[in-house]
Amino acid sequence: AVQDGEAVREDWPALVDGARDKEESLDLSRLGALWRGDEVDAFADAAIAGTIALVLRHSGRAATQAEAEAQGRVLWAGRDRTRLVRN
Repeated sequence: AVQDGEAVREDWPALVDGARDKEESLDLSRLGALWRGDEVDAFADAAIAGTIALVLRHSGRAATQAEAEAQGRVLWAGRDRTRLVRN
């Protein structure tokens, strides 16, 4: 993050407990299903909302990690689920 014009290192806590095994192959149709809410995956939701939070915090749009995480969750939950259509 940037504070008073200086880069500052921040450690972020895990948003979910445990780890997930790496999938052997990536199925892009899952992204569409997650986006639309057809598939529920707490780990994926946390990863997406957490990535949004990092961007918000490091771009100066959130003053704290907690604020960034809350905004990230709100933005992910409020996405336009119709933007990605089924193939």
